[in-house]
Amino acid sequence: MPRRRDWAAVVRQRAQDTLHPRRRLDRILDEPVSALNVSIQAQVLALLRELRRDLNLTYLFISQDLALVEQLCGQVVVMKDGRVVERGSRNEVFCTPKEEYTKTLPRAAPTLSH
Repeated sequence: MPRRRDWAAVVRQRAQDTLHPRRRLDRILDEPVSALNVSIQAQVLALLRELRRDLNLTYLFISQDLALVEQLCGQVVVMKDGRVVERGSRNEVFCTPKEEYTKTLPRAAPTLSH
């Protein structure tokens, strides 16, 4: 089993090669706000946007929260069982998904019921 540092380098390189090969990947954010309450989550997301804008950073934002992905990401990659199912701009993936799996995701998202 590779050491954690080696594994992180492998993941970073694979993400760099697959997702945006012409742009430097600055940070991998894996569910960075999932355990935070809503007000703290909003503050962290505002800070991430500000840092991205001011420092021209590129994030790999990994999340199961589709609302956050739609709000924060310009490019989206949908994965199922460790494989890329669909990729494209935020509008392409959320407004006109091509793959059946991607089309089912909004229906699978949790909602508040009365």
